[in-house]
Amino acid sequence: MPIPLSETVQSRVIDVHAHLVPIDLIESVRDLAIAGVAVSNHGDDRFSFEIAGYTTRVLPERLIDVASRVRWMDQAGIGLQVVATWADLFGYTLAPESAVAWAVAQNDAILEAVSAEPRLEAFATLPMQAPAEAAVMIPDLIDAGFCGVTFATRIGEMELDDPALDVIWAALSETGFPAFIHPGYGDTDPRTADYGMINAVGRPVDTTVATARLIGGSVPERFPGARIILAHGGGAVPFILGRLRRNHEIDPT
Repeated sequence: MPIPLSETVQSRVIDVHAHLVPIDLIESVRDLAIAGVAVSNHGDDRFSFEIAGYTTRVLPERLIDVASRVRWMDQAGIGLQVVATWADLFGYTLAPESAVAWAVAQNDAILEAVSAEPRLEAFATLPMQAPAEAAVMIPDLIDAGFCGVTFATRIGEMELDDPALDVIWAALSETGFPAFIHPGYGDTDPRTADYGMINAVGRPVDTTVATARLIGGSVPERFPGARIILAHGGGAVPFILGRLRRNHEIDPT
């Protein structure tokens, strides 16, 4: 049983790591006709997406149902939850034009969902494989009412310290718009294929590597206004900062 919290304390508890796939997005995919994006209905309200030839996992019901989410928040003593797209749906293998349309579709659906529920706020998604287009979107996302953006620890084969992404980091730094970095869904490493290790080990490791690359690439120094939030407690970063510092002294490149 959860420990009861006073209403005052509960109202101050904010969960910034949550995912939502609005039913409106699922229902509108066919009408949107975005090249490379399709949805499959497996019956009993079980859905999966196909994105550029990749088939996602079947969406858990709790990712879709807002009412049950709010009931769970009450039980857990959470006053406000910031939701973002599901990692399976980033769609970084889409062609740039489709990627922009897919990001817009996700953002429209999630913003409409949270607008109807005062205890939810939203992070927007960006077409990170189209950096210039993604950077241009940021001011409009701020005006629309999003509280930040979310993207993966790796954009296909491109790391977050890649110079091609500097235009996005510059826009985030200039606006101070928060960026929530979340591991993309990956199941290709045989070492984490068993015992649920993809989730328990693989994702925190992914966050650790991405953060170390951001530090190594001087992204926080070059873009000091960027406000970066790391999923999963930053992985192992809090425990290896000394090693990272020493490594930089030995090999600053």
